[in-house]
Amino acid sequence: NFAIQGEIIGEGIQKNRLNIKGRQLRIYNLFNIDTKKYVDFWDLKDFIDKNNLLMVPVVEYNLLARTDWDIKTLVDMADGNSLINPNALREGLVFRPMIENKSRVLKGRMSFKAISNAYLLKHGI
Repeated sequence: NFAIQGEIIGEGIQKNRLNIKGRQLRIYNLFNIDTKKYVDFWDLKDFIDKNNLLMVPVVEYNLLARTDWDIKTLVDMADGNSLINPNALREGLVFRPMIENKSRVLKGRMSFKAISNAYLLKHGI
């Protein structure tokens, strides 16, 4: 009893800015319906591998262990090329812990996205 969360990328999807041939489903979350909780990162990775699915690219592991964060650092990190197609800009980066937990600041799940300014400027979004 799991629900997967992901996004479909490729031809005919949102202007296919990654220039993907065909279509792909890229998974980024797995929710256990019985426990009503999102699974930890390694359980998500194991589920994806066992079921021959594709995961969104992981830029870096244990990044949230750093303590020198500020908004400028996060936004600067979001700029860069896609790991799916290195000839295209990535839209941004999602930050989340390896072990699921809650955030008092976010008033819910610890997960947030930093959008790439370079991507925004190029695509006029």
